[in-house]
Amino acid sequence: MKHRIRFRYYIAPFLFVGMLWVGMIHYMYAFIAIQDNDIALSRSAVSDFFDSNIFSHDHWIEIYGLVQKWMGKRQIDNFTIYKTDYGAMVSARETQTPEKINEEVDAVYSIISYLNEKNIPYYYLTSILPVQDMADLPYGAAEGSQINSLMTQRALIEKNINLIDLNTADTIRTIPKEELFYQTDHHWTIETCFATYQEIIKTIEDEIGWDLNGKSTTNKSNYLEHRIADSFLGSYGVKVGKYYAGKDDFVILLPDFDTDMLFQSYDTTGKLLLEKSGDFFCALLDGDILEDTEYDNKYNSFCNVGYIENHILNYNASNDLKCLFISHSYGRPLTMYLAINFFEIVNLDPQKGRFGGNYLEYIDEYEPDIVLFQVEFEGEIIGEYTGE
Repeated sequence: MKHRIRFRYYIAPFLFVGMLWVGMIHYMYAFIAIQDNDIALSRSAVSDFFDSNIFSHDHWIEIYGLVQKWMGKRQIDNFTIYKTDYGAMVSARETQTPEKINEEVDAVYSIISYLNEKNIPYYYLTSILPVQDMADLPYGAAEGSQINSLMTQRALIEKNINLIDLNTADTIRTIPKEELFYQTDHHWTIETCFATYQEIIKTIEDEIGWDLNGKSTTNKSNYLEHRIADSFLGSYGVKVGKYYAGKDDFVILLPDFDTDMLFQSYDTTGKLLLEKSGDFFCALLDGDILEDTEYDNKYNSFCNVGYIENHILNYNASNDLKCLFISHSYGRPLTMYLAINFFEIVNLDPQKGRFGGNYLEYIDEYEPDIVLFQVEFEGEIIGEYTGE
């Protein structure tokens, strides 16, 4: 029994030395090749080489993850990503200062105050906490999302901003915490996305009085589930591989009723990148990504990888209402479902390097009937606003 215990203690170092030895041999071969080609050797060149050219690069990640799992590790990437008790991976957020939170809220409020002047209704969607219970994290893990969320919500309430609080919404509260987010990624699952969609449409119909055909379109029984089992390895999972993280099922809810839509995506300069038309699936989803068994990031199928400015026209809409939806990547699948209830919806991503136009000018040009904001990421607002 003692020998078995000792072997367990020593197997990890043996594996590490073996991996290091094979890596050194491969690097020596690469070094000779580089010298033969008269390419200067530098730290960045070595880094680039290992990132892109080392043989079986993905397999090394899988081996690393397997060793981490065998050793019972619950944190990766220098204590920035943790594994919860129920198997989901979450990113640890730093606690923000009240001054930083207020600065971000002020940036959003610069747009909201303009909407108030123009009498355009709007709603701000609060974030859903990725960590519902700190006890689910390893002992001593630093995680600031809950504090950030409380400070953000307080700042929003102080400015009398119209909120849809997703953390208290009945449609969200019925979802088990382990099903709110993907196990290997920071995004919502499709169940959480659809529950948010239900809450938005219900709130608009109840408070504004618009008939958006919500009783029919938000009824889950009017959708067919398209499930691709063990196919999604998200932004956290790719850091340690499928053996450590596992893989998520990728699920899409497809309308079981007639849809006819036009999808367009644009780059930062306003140039048209892609145009597709057809039913919900054909117009809004990248089928090649969904069918590719070697491509792990199935989330990119939503809105056809469009991540800057997306437009959707609904030819079967029962109204002529236009919705402007300012959101980060969480909003892409949500945009697809909201498109069912409006004649047109535009989704702008405010993250740095994405939509960089002037929001007030865009509102004047587009003339939306309603504006939705969903720009919190785990209790911390992300956005680049030039419409102050």
